[in-house]
Amino acid sequence: MRDYYRILDPKLGTGAYGEVRKCVYKDNIKDKKSSIKEYRAVKILSKAYMEEKDVRGFQNEIFVMTKLHHPNILKFHHFFEDLRRYLMVMDICEGGELFDYTKSEESKGGFNSFDAGFIMK
Repeated sequence: MRDYYRILDPKLGTGAYGEVRKCVYKDNIKDKKSSIKEYRAVKILSKAYMEEKDVRGFQNEIFVMTKLHHPNILKFHHFFEDLRRYLMVMDICEGGELFDYTKSEESKGGFNSFDAGFIMK
């Protein structure tokens, strides 16, 4: 992982088994002439908290992500594993989760499951 990316602060999100952080592709950092920085998200999961069924679910997620190629779906870039963690690098998607938005005060009265279905379609 460290050969290809630099993990940045702060965390973009947290979950039951780990966190999501922003990272930058190192080839873009090395090129001093380029002002383009290719930011991505890295999902970091701790093996210590995962049961066998969780590991199988994560492996399935990786398998599915490697097969998906669509402009409206985050692109999967790399998978890394060390003794303590799984790291999955994908496109960064800012703006939060659709589910969280549907539950927020900002969307009250103006956003329902029909609207979410329309956006997903």
